[in-house]
Amino acid sequence: MGYKIGIDIGTTSLKAVLFDEELDYVYRISKSYPTIYPMAGRAEQKPDDIYQAFEEAVQTIRQQYSDIKIDEIAFSSAMHSIIAVNEKGDPITNCLLWSDNRAAILIDDFKREQDWLSYYKKTGTPVHPMSPFAKLLWMKAETNLIEEAYKFIGIKEYIFWKLTGQYVVDFSIASATGLFNIHELDWDKEILATTSVRPDQLSRTVDVTSRFDIKD
Repeated sequence: MGYKIGIDIGTTSLKAVLFDEELDYVYRISKSYPTIYPMAGRAEQKPDDIYQAFEEAVQTIRQQYSDIKIDEIAFSSAMHSIIAVNEKGDPITNCLLWSDNRAAILIDDFKREQDWLSYYKKTGTPVHPMSPFAKLLWMKAETNLIEEAYKFIGIKEYIFWKLTGQYVVDFSIASATGLFNIHELDWDKEILATTSVRPDQLSRTVDVTSRFDIKD
C-alpha cells in the first residue's frame, strides 16, 4: 500500500492532506480561489479556478515527497453547487454556490403553490434557494440552459470528470441536490419533471466508497 491524498473542496479553498501507509497525517496544503458576486444575491466561482487549485495542491505534494508512491486520492466536497456543461465537458456557466440566492422568489412561489413538503420527504433536502433544484427552477424560468446544457453537475463531479472521463456523483452529494430520492437511491422522476431536466442530464449515482481509475 502506498500513500494517500485526501481532498476537500470547500467554499473558499481546496485542502489536500497527505497520509502515509498507516493513514497517519504527513502534510497539508490549502489553495484558495475567488468568489464572484455579479450582482446582489448571486455567488459564483470559476470551475477551472478550483481545478487549478487541485492540480497545484497535488503537484506541490508530489514535488515535496517525490520519493513516495501515492496510490489513492479521496474526495469530499461542499454540497449545493451546480455547473452546466456542454458535450465536451466545458462549463457554460460558472459554479453556482450554495450561498447563491437568485432563486429565492421562485422558491417562495413554489412553496405557496406546490406540495413542497412531499419534495422534502422524498429528498431530505430543504426546499430552499441554496439547492441545485432551486437553481434549475431559475434556469428553466430565466434562461435556455435546460435545453442547451449536456449535463448539470457539481464541482466534485467536474473534477472527477476531468480526472476519469466519467460523470458520477456519490449518494451523499446527490442527496443534497433536492433531486434525489433518498428512499429509492435514484433521481426522482417527478422532481426532474418539475425542472424539465432529463435523467441523462445528470451524473450516474454511485456509492460513496466507489473507486475509479484516473484516465491516461
